[in-house]
Amino acid sequence: MLIDLEQWRETDVAAAALAYLTDGRHHFAQDQEALNSVLSGRIGSIDPRWNQQAELFQKEYEAIVPYDRELIREVQRDPWIIHFSNSPKPWTYGQTHPFLDEWFSYLDQTPYGGWRPAPPPRRARIFTTARRTAGRVARRLGLT
Repeated sequence: MLIDLEQWRETDVAAAALAYLTDGRHHFAQDQEALNSVLSGRIGSIDPRWNQQAELFQKEYEAIVPYDRELIREVQRDPWIIHFSNSPKPWTYGQTHPFLDEWFSYLDQTPYGGWRPAPPPRRARIFTTARRTAGRVARRLGLT
């Protein structure tokens, strides 16, 4: 997000966003929704490589991403900022984001260097496997 700080302060965007969040108008997206609302008509677009989001690697999101296939591939190949938005998060065990190793390489340059997420307890893994299997069976049987 690029911000014209002079304009931001002059129009007191922070106070307007806080008012939006506390006066009962907001629905679900907290800060992003508030900014979209109070800055309506004053938001522009920048190259999406400045905000590569995890959803770009999830097939089910391709239909709703506002970019053509070629631009999606470019953002996947050459991001300028990698935004681990929504899910998967790199600190969750078992994630497979293509830039996960890069995230950990930066983490390793901090006091948290060497930390890696622990696998869930065996009971949780069994439950997750059973839930996924039940879902696949239900889909094959046309129950969902």
